[in-house]
Amino acid sequence: MQARKTSNYVLDQLVPALRKQGLKVELQSGWVDDLAALFSSATVMLYDSADYWRSVGVTEGFGLPPLEALARGCVLFSSFNHALADKLDPGVTAWQIGCGSLANDLKQIAAAVANPAAFKPQPEMLAALLLDHSESKVQQRWQLSLTAVDQHFDQLQNGAIPLLQVPSWRLRWGRRLSRIKRLLLRA
Repeated sequence: MQARKTSNYVLDQLVPALRKQGLKVELQSGWVDDLAALFSSATVMLYDSADYWRSVGVTEGFGLPPLEALARGCVLFSSFNHALADKLDPGVTAWQIGCGSLANDLKQIAAAVANPAAFKPQPEMLAALLLDHSESKVQQRWQLSLTAVDQHFDQLQNGAIPLLQVPSWRLRWGRRLSRIKRLLLRA
């Protein structure tokens, strides 16, 4: 598991409890020369990044490490936040942690270590998930995006007036003013 983006729950509660049960847990905290080899040597990957992304105020943009782990045959236990919720199905392609109880997480992870095949996604589902994120599919999506960007700039060069985004401070103050107006109208 990757220590840098992992929740305090996983680091402070789940990992010690797994080790207490006799399971070997490797914390990856620095650069890995061969990530594919690391995933190939693992049975289970833990990826609970929801707290990390919430603490920095952004979202999980892509979730590549979980997909890489699945591609290398790991059973994935993860939070299902942001982009991960778009890619992973609980109990189908991955298993959720940190949402029920520590006892349930321990039971599920120990069972997956004992019998990984029972927890891995069906081969056709995994193949479809990985195909959608293959280099050729990503290149196709980028080509479509870049074509749209080019068309936008062509329109601007031909005199289209660009829309301007309202500054976020103005949106926040507008929301506050609306609340104040509602309160005053109730009084």
